[in-house]
Amino acid sequence: MTEAAPIPEKIARAHELGYDATEFVGDKPGRTYPPHAHHETLLVTIAGYATLVTSDKSSVLAPGSEVVIREGEEHSAEVSSSGWYYMAAWRPQEAEAWKAAHPTSA
Repeated sequence: MTEAAPIPEKIARAHELGYDATEFVGDKPGRTYPPHAHHETLLVTIAGYATLVTSDKSSVLAPGSEVVIREGEEHSAEVSSSGWYYMAAWRPQEAEAWKAAHPTSA
């Protein structure tokens, strides 16, 4: 994996933006997330890379990058050959819905 973004600072940033619940996810190289939608979620890349595709753009998520996926916004993702380690943050009332949409067993 590539150089990691500082985790304590990223957690503090999520809290500043009003996101309280966080989960750290490590995805294997080549994993894909098919198109789906859920509650608003802040994604912060810690290490590795992924490509996030929404209806209006495609973005490479690199270490340190932050992106907010709006509630109900359909999106998909493909993890690079380096793998992807990221933090997902959401408001506490949205935690269970996010976990159901993103099982950690890859």
